[in-house]
Amino acid sequence: MGFHKLVHLIHSTWRDMIIGVEWFEKPTIDQYVLRCLGVLVSSCITGFLTTYVVPECCGGGMLAVKMCLAAGSTVPLRTGLYRLIMSSLYIGFGNTLGVEAPTLHITAAVTCFVYEVFGVLFGDGYFPEWHKNTMVY
Repeated sequence: MGFHKLVHLIHSTWRDMIIGVEWFEKPTIDQYVLRCLGVLVSSCITGFLTTYVVPECCGGGMLAVKMCLAAGSTVPLRTGLYRLIMSSLYIGFGNTLGVEAPTLHITAAVTCFVYEVFGVLFGDGYFPEWHKNTMVY
């Protein structure tokens, strides 16, 4: 839910404060240019980050979660946080991407982190290591 609110915050801030057009008004040519500039800049930032900083956030997120499950590993929280920031910027500035796959990636990372924390707090008897990778199905 926080992911969707962040996307809406970025989108409404960009649309209302920067571009200055309501949904029912016809935009002027400079407002179209600002929209295209927002799409271009957010695409470049996201492309740079997925190429050089967090390549595991490349794509929508569904494939990354499936690969982690198939390999028997967890989805790192760091990856989920980067996915939250990058997907919010990407979608909020008007690019096309469904929110289902990034939501799955973020919730899988948070779930794996919570499972690890509870495993440390309550011991492996309640949260065994072998069960950690299958809990996000």
